[in-house]
Amino acid sequence: SRRCVIKRSLTRGKETTAWHLNGQPVAQKKVLDLVKSTGAEIANLCTFLPQEKVGEFSGFEAKDLLLETQKAVGGTAMVDQFKELVEGEKNLNQRDLQVQSKTGRIAELKQQNEVLERDKQKMEERAAHLEKAEVCKKKKLWLEFGEKRDKVVAVKDQAKAAGERLRASQTELQPLKDELRESSAAATKADKRYEKERKQVDKKKSASKQLAQSANGKLDAMEDLVSEIANIGEREKARALKLKKAEANLARQRERLISDEERGGIEAELRALKPGIAANNKAQEKLADRKDELHQVGRKAQTDARRADAALQALGNVQQRR
Repeated sequence: SRRCVIKRSLTRGKETTAWHLNGQPVAQKKVLDLVKSTGAEIANLCTFLPQEKVGEFSGFEAKDLLLETQKAVGGTAMVDQFKELVEGEKNLNQRDLQVQSKTGRIAELKQQNEVLERDKQKMEERAAHLEKAEVCKKKKLWLEFGEKRDKVVAVKDQAKAAGERLRASQTELQPLKDELRESSAAATKADKRYEKERKQVDKKKSASKQLAQSANGKLDAMEDLVSEIANIGEREKARALKLKKAEANLARQRERLISDEERGGIEAELRALKPGIAANNKAQEKLADRKDELHQVGRKAQTDARRADAALQALGNVQQRR
């Protein structure tokens, strides 16, 4: 019932508004709350319709015109109820959509359930078949176990019989083992004897080789000596021929009654030849002795070579027997 004075101040260039209530500066919200408490709808064009707002009011669409009419008739309460009604309708439509969606979802779930039921039946059948297969597998294992057990028993019997035969064979083979052991010992002795003989043969081979080398050297020396003897013989023949010629010449000179001087020269020549002849005779005797000695050495070397060949032949026979 108290009178209120509302003042609004506008500042040019700043586009600001200042509100005053009964001369006191207040906020715009406080002014609007005060006007609302009086029941006056300032924003409702139907309540306060200045001349300049008529054109704007006639240009409203149906929705805006309905909203302004509700404000004029029932105030904000009717507007709020209308908004609640609109929201309720929206919710109802949304719930219808949700119901349809859930109905479709239920249908899909039913189809999936049917598919799952079929899958479940198939899985149960598969599980039953797997269980039967497992039972068959176990039965098969038992059957295989029985067969293998029978085989093991048969193999044990065979092994027992084979063991008995083996013991009998070992009893029969014992003499052969003893004979084999004796043969092995004899073979060991033969190997030792063979090794000993082989060493002796190697020594004989070495000695035979040395004898052969010595015999070859002596034969070469003998050939050289024989050649020298032949040369000496040729020289002696030449000297003997020369002596014969001198003796013949002497005889002829004697026959001719040569002078004493010539006779002296001939006798001097004969005296000069006699030492050489005597030396040649001694050398021939020595050469003959040397020749006999070389012949003996050659015969001995041949005998040693034949012995070495016989030893080698015996060694070859021993190797063939081994």
